[in-house]
Amino acid sequence: MCEKNNDVIYYLTLENENYEHPGMPEKVQNDIIKGLYKIKSTKKPTLRLLGSGPLMGEVLEAAKLLKKDWDIDAGIWNVTSFSELRRDAEETERWNLFILEINHINHI
Repeated sequence: MCEKNNDVIYYLTLENENYEHPGMPEKVQNDIIKGLYKIKSTKKPTLRLLGSGPLMGEVLEAAKLLKKDWDIDAGIWNVTSFSELRRDAEETERWNLFILEINHINHI
């Protein structure tokens, strides 16, 4: 949709379960496009939880439960594209097979 020469994109999702999605952290636009961004960091992450879509609510609840019952701080990551993460990993692996001088590091 265009209005006054400004691109406007409306992103609408409909799901069965209502849940509050965490706000977008600062400076994660590139990470979102790459397929994975951090929602919550911890000083010493023992565990990293990945979630996406409607399961994000369950991931957030799991992090609370881990902290409350076992005193485990979990880092929380939102996966926007498993496909993009796989493509990135395959591209990095392919690059590193042939170019030995410069190793690429994938997003994960």
